[in-house]
Amino acid sequence: MKLKKHLRTTLLLALGGLTLAACGSDKEGAPETVRQPVNLKAEIFTINAGEAAIWKGGQAVGIYMLKENTNEVVDTYANVKYVADNRGTTGYLVPADNQPMYYPADGSNVDFKVYYPYNPEVEQTLRAVEAYTEVRVDEHTAPDGFLYSRNAKGSNANTEASTVQIKSMLSQVSIDFHCTLDGASKLEAHIKNIATRARFDLMQGMFVEYTTEEDAVLPMTGTKNTVGGNTVFSMSSVIFSGQVPEKAQLEVIVKDSKDKILKEYLPIALTKVLEVEQQENQVEENTQYNIDAQLTEREDITTQVSSTASICIMNWNGSGDDADINVARPTGD
Repeated sequence: MKLKKHLRTTLLLALGGLTLAACGSDKEGAPETVRQPVNLKAEIFTINAGEAAIWKGGQAVGIYMLKENTNEVVDTYANVKYVADNRGTTGYLVPADNQPMYYPADGSNVDFKVYYPYNPEVEQTLRAVEAYTEVRVDEHTAPDGFLYSRNAKGSNANTEASTVQIKSMLSQVSIDFHCTLDGASKLEAHIKNIATRARFDLMQGMFVEYTTEEDAVLPMTGTKNTVGGNTVFSMSSVIFSGQVPEKAQLEVIVKDSKDKILKEYLPIALTKVLEVEQQENQVEENTQYNIDAQLTEREDITTQVSSTASICIMNWNGSGDDADINVARPTGD
């Protein structure tokens, strides 16, 4: 009896060992899940261009990967720094630290939101994201100084490359002042009571919390030309898209060659200049407002919007990425 019991125990142990060995063999032989890295290709269409401009200057952007149709971050992919590939003319955005983002292993869809210039100090929560970056405008701000994309949606591990179409979130006021004053040599124009700082909501894709400094002005800059014997001052300024304050005003002074004031005109509401009263004083993102103005012996300024156009994204021909010194631009081949 003892011998039979010993043999039975030995047999059970042997069978158990074979089972464990088989399980171990299956686990070792199972293929590992290969995660698919994200490929992002950036495009900007310039004026009169049939093909998209190619980014290749090493400019830095911030990227959010979100669960489809939500503001919930996938893994930890919030404000991830990518750069425009400067090793060729591919147009791809590449990870700044050589650590790519990966699509979810379960094959679920994701959305991408991208902005420029990259801000490492973006205000944000961790999961259900609220994310903001501060943007400033002054007389040196280029109309393509702040760019954003919300179009790359519904991508997954089977997506070969997601195309990110980035456009300006700013607006531009461009005015041709036709001046008939004798001796007119200089023009000083500025916008008063307009915001020069704002937070941009990176999830909603809009400016919020505008800040207007007391007594601050936003100078317009430009050139002087002679057209048909008349003096034309072509001036422009970048402003935030969104609602224009009712108190915002355009103020203009014309001087002679000795800096003597020839005429100081009555201020005119910027909402009237832009003709946006019927649009609840809203100016559109990525839009240049072209305006003709008449400066005569009268005290007031006559203005008319001649056209609107998309903001032209200039060639990114430099590698500088300091938004306070030189605004980077995309390069078209």
